[in-house]
Amino acid sequence: MPDLSTTPTRHTELVDQAVARLSPRWTTWTMQTIQHHGPMRLVDINSALPWVGVHAMAQIVRRMQTSGLLYRPQFGVYDLTARPRHTTRPPCALGLAPYPPR
Repeated sequence: MPDLSTTPTRHTELVDQAVARLSPRWTTWTMQTIQHHGPMRLVDINSALPWVGVHAMAQIVRRMQTSGLLYRPQFGVYDLTARPRHTTRPPCALGLAPYPPR
């Protein structure tokens, strides 16, 4: 049997990219909040996640925008790009929660 641990494949690269985008602290919470409420201003995102500081939230949304998870449809408003909008279960995708039965 070949040693797959040293042979990166396209699938492992995609998984690495997904984990790199979703694993930073508060990313999935922020993503789920915007998914639930729709396009939001930074102050509204911060109000929905009050345990995250104002400056930290600004850095989070900036990082998410840079990594292609968020975009700004109008000045000061953030919304999910198409990719995370169709991700309905981020914690399940990361293996943090079991998939509910269908």
